[in-house]
Amino acid sequence: MIYIDHTEGRDNTRLSQSILDISKPIIGLETQTGADILITPLDEPLPPNVNIPPAKPVLKRHCEAGMLIQRKSGGDLLGSIPKLTDILQRMQQASPVCWLLICGRYENHDGKIICEGRPTDWAWASMKGATDAWQLRGGHLHEEFTDADGADWLARWNRNIGKLNRDIIIGKPVQKIAGGMFDPMPWRSVLMALPDCGPELSQRIADHCGSLAHSLWWITEPTGFGKIPGITDSKRKAWARYMGLKEDEVLMPIAADQKYFVTEVPQPEKIVESSVLFDLNAVKELVV
Repeated sequence: MIYIDHTEGRDNTRLSQSILDISKPIIGLETQTGADILITPLDEPLPPNVNIPPAKPVLKRHCEAGMLIQRKSGGDLLGSIPKLTDILQRMQQASPVCWLLICGRYENHDGKIICEGRPTDWAWASMKGATDAWQLRGGHLHEEFTDADGADWLARWNRNIGKLNRDIIIGKPVQKIAGGMFDPMPWRSVLMALPDCGPELSQRIADHCGSLAHSLWWITEPTGFGKIPGITDSKRKAWARYMGLKEDEVLMPIAADQKYFVTEVPQPEKIVESSVLFDLNAVKELVV
């Protein structure tokens, strides 16, 4: 059975219709595993939302019995080059068999990548180095020229997943190579607890804001921080409500020696201790 993250079924996806026809979309696959696609030999159905706690043991059984796939095509692969190590390490926490499926035509022209016939500023060595590192860290790599060929590969694995000789493929524990990178912003996992905030959106917020405190501040009060592509005001407000904030409440860092409370309902747990990042009097006008 093929399960796909629910975002893979969007109208602008490059996932082949032939795979959409034989797969089931579930909410939270990428959030929980880092992967776009799960192929499993188990008949036990997965719940439609694997972000909820009762679904996680079921997802764990499927991941351990099957394989996870991260699919990249076109410019999406190039934008993900710096993140592939993080993606793989998240996938390996869920499943011992982790694939990177690349679909597209990439050529080397004077050391730069030509992607689908279009010149880019990406270095050829950066892409090849990232895919080499993926394999050195225990991941598997498969490349196809077209999405249709990639879909055929997925369909073949779906038919043959029960025949996988796991003892041959994963006979030894995965060893991290020297200098293996870990997520420099591990606090992104807090952002990924927000509804529909997966690895890509959390990375955008992290890159834009630089810290968890500033990220939560941006979500509840974006003025002065600027906009982040792909995140609408309605989504940001929904996240604020999810965190239990009222429409006129914000989260922000304040100086540890200048603690104060919202005057209506004193709640010490809402205090955030940090360095002074703003004029305190101006902030009081917002929260009092």
